[in-house]
Order: sequence, then C-alpha cells, then structure tokens
Amino acid sequence: MRVPAPRAGTVIYVPDWRGDKLKVGDSVWRGRKVLEIPDLQTLRADGEVFEARAGRLEVGQPVTLTLDAFPDEEIHGTLQALHRTVQARSWSDPRKVVRLEVALGVGYSEVDPERMRPGMRFSGRVEVGRVPGALTLPLAAVIPGAEAAVRVRSAVGEELRRPGLGERNDTWVEVRSGLREGDRVWVGDEDGA
Repeated sequence: MRVPAPRAGTVIYVPDWRGDKLKVGDSVWRGRKVLEIPDLQTLRADGEVFEARAGRLEVGQPVTLTLDAFPDEEIHGTLQALHRTVQARSWSDPRKVVRLEVALGVGYSEVDPERMRPGMRFSGRVEVGRVPGALTLPLAAVIPGAEAAVRVRSAVGEELRRPGLGERNDTWVEVRSGLREGDRVWVGDEDGA
C-alpha cells in the first residue's frame, strides 16, 4: 500500500505500548499509527514527573531542558499542559508519574530544527518558586535526623550547628537561620569529601 504524505518532513516510526517499532510483515489494525511526520517548527517536549513532585506544578511555570545529545546547552520553555491522571511510568516500570507538555521557545529561545529532533531524550527542571536573596547550602552538607545539622569549619576545628532550613530541591536547601554567608561547611562523608 502506498499513502502519500500530506507534507514534507522527517518520518518517525511510532512505537507501540512496549516501545517496539513495527517491522515489515507485522500486522496492524485500522486506526493504528504507524508513521508520523512532525512539524519541526512547532516542536514541544513531552515529559513526565513522579507523582510525589507533581503537586507544586502549574501551567505557565518556566521550564529549563537539557538534551542528552547537547548536555551543555539549555533550552527554555513553559509548562503548557499537565495531565490530570496518574499512571504507571511504563508497562515494565510501575512507578507513578504525571505526564506533562512543555512549549519550547515561548518567550525564550527559538526552536532549532537542525539540532532538535523528535524522540530525543532530555532532562529538565520546572521552576515552582523563587526566593530572592536566599542563602543556600548544598543538600549533601545536611546531616539528616530529627533536627537537621551541619558541620561548620572554623580555625580551631569544627562545630555542629542546627540551622533553620526552608525550601529545597534535589541539590540545594534554603538556610533561614543559624548560618551566615561565608561560613564553611563540610559536604559529603565523615572525611570531609
């Protein structure tokens, strides 16, 4: 069978629910997507976030993406849609995720169809809030416990402090009290690594 394409473009083979692409001789049914021809000028990023982190996301928040193929370059966009259902990440990964869509180049950088292709892998960050002028600390410096503690270096050794901590992400935590700019803290294991 020959079907003429409605427009010129890059042909994408659409994988099934297991991630497998069709091969010559495979059976298909009516309505099954086999190929797509995306419009490279209107690329968007389809992603997912774990259920536990989805509660603070809202449409319109700024997003920063990094393509696996170009890890040193950031692409900016805006959270365009947040799906209302929670589902398993895949048939082989039962962790719960929420799907989301990111509009690329909205108010930020332009989409580069020469470097950005459908199906490319990426990682990203959604900005859920901003604390102007905050003092931050690497999360790895915090000793967990009933009251979080930090080992602070001094001229005569070190002391254990229990600072007041605030907002955090995967790598940084806001310091609200108990430390000041210029304090040197231990990061990592007991050997100070």
